[in-house]
Parts: sequence; C-alpha cells; structure tokens
Amino acid sequence: MAQTQSTPETAGAVMVTAVPTAQSSEAIPAVRERLLHSMHEYESVHYIYILDAKRTLLGALSIRELFRPTEKRTMGECLSQGHIYVVKPGVDQEHVVYEALKHGIKAVPVVDHDHRFLGAVTGDRILHILFHEAHDDLMRFAWIHHRH
Repeated sequence: MAQTQSTPETAGAVMVTAVPTAQSSEAIPAVRERLLHSMHEYESVHYIYILDAKRTLLGALSIRELFRPTEKRTMGECLSQGHIYVVKPGVDQEHVVYEALKHGIKAVPVVDHDHRFLGAVTGDRILHILFHEAHDDLMRFAWIHHRH
C-alpha cells in the first residue's frame, strides 16, 4: 500500500513548511537581510533551502555558511556539488531519523517525485520522533503494553 503525505508517521505528516528558502539567482546580501527581518516566521532556521523557479530543490546552505564572508554573489554560486539527502513524503518517520543521524544533518528536506521542495523534517521533530520510537521499543521489549 502506498503511503501519502497525510499518512501518520511519515515524513509528509511530520514536516514543516515554514523554513527559509531562496532562489539560486538571489544575491547573498539580499537573502541575509530578508532572513534577519523574517526570522520569526520560520519554525526552523538551521538551513536555507535553495530552489529554482519551479521550486526544484538544488541544495541547502547552513545559516552559518550564509553569514560567512564570501566573494560569491548569488545563492547558486554557494552550492557545493555534493549530494543533498532528501526523502519523499511517504517515507516512514523512523527512516527520516535514521538518515538525519547517519549523515549528521539537523533537518531533512522533503521533496515530491519531481524533486520539488515541500518542506523539511526539523531537528526538534527528529528528536521527538526518536524519543517516542525508542520509548515504544523499550516498552515492547519490557513486555509493557499500554493503550493510547
């Protein structure tokens, strides 16, 4: 059975959409300024996700990297050629936690089948999922069953 974005305990169900994004053509100083003025609008500010005009995810830049002095002028020029780890909305939330821990990332971007950016599973949600999954596993291991 295929899972959808609204299926409980999937990346699509636990992701947030209030994260900073920027177009690859945007000037770095303009993005810095916008971020400083709209920081309160975001649920997470670990990364700024760089998109093209069709909202295709091109990469991510940490906020620390964004504010590091650089000679590069646009967001696209700051992108490294490395792989960015993403998940689809139907991926189980436990897999999201595994990927975040495996790759040492604070948030995991969620994209659709065309690689369009949908949102991100943020660090606080990753920790929440990790705690609840570990708790459930411990209770099951101890043969303690409870009803929700």
